[in-house]
Amino acid sequence: MKIWDIVEKCVVYFIGMIIVVTGMCDGLRCWHCIADNCDEDPSSNYKASQKDCLEGQICQKVHFEMYSTTDKVEYKSLVRSCAEECTVHNDFVNCTDDLFTTRGCIKRSCCNNEDLCNVSTKVTAMTWNVLLAIAFGFLIKVST
Repeated sequence: MKIWDIVEKCVVYFIGMIIVVTGMCDGLRCWHCIADNCDEDPSSNYKASQKDCLEGQICQKVHFEMYSTTDKVEYKSLVRSCAEECTVHNDFVNCTDDLFTTRGCIKRSCCNNEDLCNVSTKVTAMTWNVLLAIAFGFLIKVST
């Protein structure tokens, strides 16, 4: 094996690792939407935006429903945001009439596994970084 073959493999490996590590070092990015139509797809909702969370924060999506016996109206909302603390919670499993008409029922989901995870499943930049790393690994193996 020639020295240039080894150098070439090292360069390809180094570039692949930079691509993977760069994707892993970015802070978590979440959908941020506090409006009347946040239940719509945030990628096509002009009221929703992508927000870089602070270190240690995670993404959350909170769905709320309540019936007001005073004005006979059902209120619904969905909020997407970064959160310091987030505990998965689902009142809808046992949402009694008393709970529904007093403080309302909440379903909270939390995630920190990938950017913009507080929306439907999709391919993210992190997924592309992993696929690129696999491709570089395959190139190194093929060239040997």
